[in-house]
Amino acid sequence: MSTFLLGVLVGVLAGAGARLLSEAVLSRLRRWAAERERVNASIELRVSARVAADDRLKFGLLHVRDGRVQESETINEEHWFERQGDAADAVTLIAETRYRRKLGLQFKCFVDHEDVRFETVSELLGREAAIGEIMPSGRPERAMFLLTSYKTTNEDGLTNNFLWPA
Repeated sequence: MSTFLLGVLVGVLAGAGARLLSEAVLSRLRRWAAERERVNASIELRVSARVAADDRLKFGLLHVRDGRVQESETINEEHWFERQGDAADAVTLIAETRYRRKLGLQFKCFVDHEDVRFETVSELLGREAAIGEIMPSGRPERAMFLLTSYKTTNEDGLTNNFLWPA
């Protein structure tokens, strides 16, 4: 009888171990599949050499969400623009992020501007062809803006740039 109980116990433990192992494998496969459906996005911002040379300004991209409001949660992940190319009168800045290919990407750009008033930053950026609407953010040292070269979407009263699904 004890051999029988020992066999049952070993069988139960083996079944539980196999179930835990299969759950771990399934979890890893789900993460792998989710990552495979993500693609890189390179968002380009062209500014004048004068604005790019201003050390008081640091440009960034806010990855708001993948897709529309009803399709995904808010992400609000920050990425920094890096200098990629210089021309005589303009500088190209690039920010990289990843998004779910089938949903698209909502984003806004921002500039951190310590020791510079919002009005001054707004005036400087307002002269840039690539920069559309400029708005204050919830932080006094940051201004948000939209890029004119990307489409926009307006959901819940908030306007963001939108990169359509790939």
